[in-house]
Amino acid sequence: MDKSWMHANRRSKAYELGVEGFLNFAVENLGNTTHIHCPCNIGSDPYEFANVIRDGDQPLYPGCRKYMKLSALVKLYNLKVKHGMSDVCFTELLILQGDFLTEGSTMPSSMYEAKKTLSTLGMS
Repeated sequence: MDKSWMHANRRSKAYELGVEGFLNFAVENLGNTTHIHCPCNIGSDPYEFANVIRDGDQPLYPGCRKYMKLSALVKLYNLKVKHGMSDVCFTELLILQGDFLTEGSTMPSSMYEAKKTLSTLGMS
C-alpha cells in the first residue's frame, strides 16, 4: 500500500484520497467485526485522562466563565495551525496573552507546556 499521502499537505487532494483509500482498506479487512479498533493511546492512561478532564473544567483565570483552560488552548492552537504560526511565535503569543490575563491564569506560557496538554488529546 502506498503511504506517500501521509506526508502530503493535509489540505491537499492527495492526502484526502490517501485517507479515503486507507479507510476503505481498513473496512474491507475488518472481518466479521462491527467496530474499528482505534490504534491511538488517547485515554489509555487514567492519570493523563484525569488531567485532561480537570483542564476542561478549570477556568482560564479566576472568575472567568466564558473559557476554560482547555477550550481556550484548543482555540489558540487551531489559529496557530490555520495560519502557519511557528512554535516560537506561538510561545510569544502565549507569553503576551499571559501578561493580558489576570493573575492566576491557567494558560500555558510556552509551546512546550501547551503540547504536553494537547498531546493527551492527540493534537500535537
